[in-house]
Amino acid sequence: MSRRTLYILRRGNSLYFRLSVPRELRTVIGSREVMRSLQTQHTHEAEPLALELAAATKRLFHKLRTMPVDPKKLAAVVRESKLKIKVSDLEEQREKEIGSLKANHASEIKRYRSAALLLAKNQRLIGENEGMRKALASKTAAPLPTPDLGEESSPPPTPATRTRAKGGKHKLSDALAPWKRLRKPSPATIEIYEAEARRFQTYHPGLHIAGIEKRHIREYIRHLQEDAKLSAKSVEKAHGAVRALLNIAKHEEWIRGDNPASGAMLPRDTSPDQRGFTHEELQKIFSDPVFTAGKRPIAGKGEASFWIPVLLLLTGARREEIAQLTPGDIQTKEGIDVISIKPTDDAGRVKNKQSRRLVPVHDQLKLIGFGDYVAERQKAVDRQLFPALKRNRRGQLGAKFGDWWSRYLRQKIGITDELISPAHSFRHSFITECRRLRMRTDYERALVGHTGEGGKEDAHDRYGEVPIDTLAEELNKITYRNLDLSGVTRSVA
Repeated sequence: MSRRTLYILRRGNSLYFRLSVPRELRTVIGSREVMRSLQTQHTHEAEPLALELAAATKRLFHKLRTMPVDPKKLAAVVRESKLKIKVSDLEEQREKEIGSLKANHASEIKRYRSAALLLAKNQRLIGENEGMRKALASKTAAPLPTPDLGEESSPPPTPATRTRAKGGKHKLSDALAPWKRLRKPSPATIEIYEAEARRFQTYHPGLHIAGIEKRHIREYIRHLQEDAKLSAKSVEKAHGAVRALLNIAKHEEWIRGDNPASGAMLPRDTSPDQRGFTHEELQKIFSDPVFTAGKRPIAGKGEASFWIPVLLLLTGARREEIAQLTPGDIQTKEGIDVISIKPTDDAGRVKNKQSRRLVPVHDQLKLIGFGDYVAERQKAVDRQLFPALKRNRRGQLGAKFGDWWSRYLRQKIGITDELISPAHSFRHSFITECRRLRMRTDYERALVGHTGEGGKEDAHDRYGEVPIDTLAEELNKITYRNLDLSGVTRSVA
């Protein structure tokens, strides 16, 4: 959409003209904004129509500002404007007003019999000789009849919407600063929330926080799903960011009442779940030259290209948990070699206590030569187990490796199933193997760093510890149905 055209709003597949009414004219126009359908779905057709309507509407605004209060002249301006407002429109509006007043204001029905009487009432209230600007600024001025500016015109604001909260001029992006101060989010989360605030404001231009209603949230969710074609999970994340920022706005007293984003109905996620690798796919992966012939692609970040997939297979850990390891994280506890996993988020903060765990070194890792590699890295100056990994702007060490592994798995190894998550599917496979072996749930949780049902800690999680020797015994039962790893070697070609 052209940046020159400031008066076009897209809703679904339709384009609308929208122009804010100056504050001093809202009692005359009877609306906060002018909106009407442009009867087209194409921007190049809508632009000239919107510009023409904007020019005509602004001319009307100018006349209403400068002319004295004269009912006949005011009616003439309305009739002559290029918005083509007809007397019949005023009559129709008059009848609507009469109908709404019948129940509680029967005594005043006669005073609203015509648009001229309504104008005369306003004239008496503000004085016959005062100028339009002074009259419209009067707090006692009664509303003039509402000209019909098109089918899509917004209704006159209710008293509730005219009462502004403290932050009536704040936009959604203004909530980012107090959110960062209060929540201290990671760089990755900041980037996501900033992008979401921009996207919301692009869809609802000119909408201030105090004016956001549930209907705006519903429209935005529909836009994300139908126009932006986001998945249900992505819509849920986007809505979560908006809801969180509005919670901050409520904390800052920028909005009154409930958070308008709370309780919104989100689309149901019908996408198929990710799956683990099959036995045949694992055999294909670990028969690749990276694992059998010492091949080290540059984009694979040196030894990371070999060790990270092997460690993911034999620990069930997450990609970033392995990428963050240092040589000092491989330790000996009670005579058993273990990997101390202390995952941190993108801001360097340690995650929940269930994610912090000791995972025994699998016997197969020892056969491949993991102990020798760790010994080499312990003598090195740098602190990383995989020194070629560098943090991205979100602070993630494993992101670039993940990009390479995704391409390599699909293009070189030939595993292209969309249900496969190149790095995370190892974790699926590990947990599937635990269940195939009917491993006790508390052992499985201790190995992979999970909590109780639904991701919530239960009473069982707060009692006792799983002995390291028991965990080692259970871990070494995992062989992926005797997956042949005899050809896997770290020897560099």
